[in-house]
Amino acid sequence: MRRLLLLRHAKTETDAPSGRDQDRRLDDRGHKDAAEIGDWMASHPPFPEAVLVSHAVRARQTWDIAWETMKDRVAAPQVEILPELYAADPAQILESIRTATVPADPKQLLVVGHNPGMH
Repeated sequence: MRRLLLLRHAKTETDAPSGRDQDRRLDDRGHKDAAEIGDWMASHPPFPEAVLVSHAVRARQTWDIAWETMKDRVAAPQVEILPELYAADPAQILESIRTATVPADPKQLLVVGHNPGMH
């Protein structure tokens, strides 16, 4: 069975020092939550074979922290950073999945992105 896993980035600071939304970072709670979801994913197979991550700082941090928690317990997935996942609507998310260069037809694919598209 193929499985699509959707993960919205963890809790962030209100504003980035740069003023750019894409640069917003995880706050303390976000760091804790990202580690907790990584621990949960590592304990609940199946594990992602491929991961598509928005290029926004908060999405990359969410994946990096989750992976740090998981890495000694699961096989490393192929990860692709996709700018088009930032502010993507559901149709764009599906198109990104279809056109990604991760392994062809992964059985478990994780997408780390944003609301409202993920919702």
